[in-house]
Amino acid sequence: MKLLIIDDHPLFLEGIGLVLRQLGGDFETIEVDSAPAGLQKLEEQPDIALVLVDISMPGMSGFDFIEELEQRQITTPVAILSATTNLYDVKKAIEMGALGFIPKASDKEEMRHALETIFSGEVYIPPGIEDQLEALMAADDTDPEAVLRSRARQLGITRRQLQVLQLLAKGYTNRRIAEELNLTERTVKAHVSALFSLLNVGNRTECVLEADRLGLTSAPEQRKEFTLSDE
Repeated sequence: MKLLIIDDHPLFLEGIGLVLRQLGGDFETIEVDSAPAGLQKLEEQPDIALVLVDISMPGMSGFDFIEELEQRQITTPVAILSATTNLYDVKKAIEMGALGFIPKASDKEEMRHALETIFSGEVYIPPGIEDQLEALMAADDTDPEAVLRSRARQLGITRRQLQVLQLLAKGYTNRRIAEELNLTERTVKAHVSALFSLLNVGNRTECVLEADRLGLTSAPEQRKEFTLSDE
């Protein structure tokens, strides 16, 4: 099982690679010192099972890296590595789709538990902050945009896909969505196809209607009339 580790500190990179290899099993570590180098590895080796990326790096942070994966339609799972357990960073990482937030101070057993949690399909949260994080996320229940993002996450819809969906609901063509979100039309088409699959629909009309039913867009009466297009 290949694990890609991205960190700009050579000593930490070497150390965590050693820890992971000592865990046993069939872990094979690939270690790079920048997010762009990590992206290149993912393009070259699509069988990488998990990425562990430092949250704070020059040029492209761990959060920027996750956004870039989304732009490129790369679905390899990602967990964040961090020197701190700032609640807002943990919350942001989970909201962006990271499958874990692993403190760099984790010992071998904590790292083992984190990986076992992630590979079992659950999200790893550092011990001791679950209640605080739950309270912080509960505060979002009064924020309509946060509620919308939460509903989307439960359905497997990414932040970017939600943005595309909301513009679909306004009747935007693929070309106009691409211009609005600074994407290529090809990327927009990929997001639209993914939305069709996630919502189990066959066309744009059904997609918007299903999104409305699930509460993923503004209410129909608040939305202007639109002309559907397959562009």
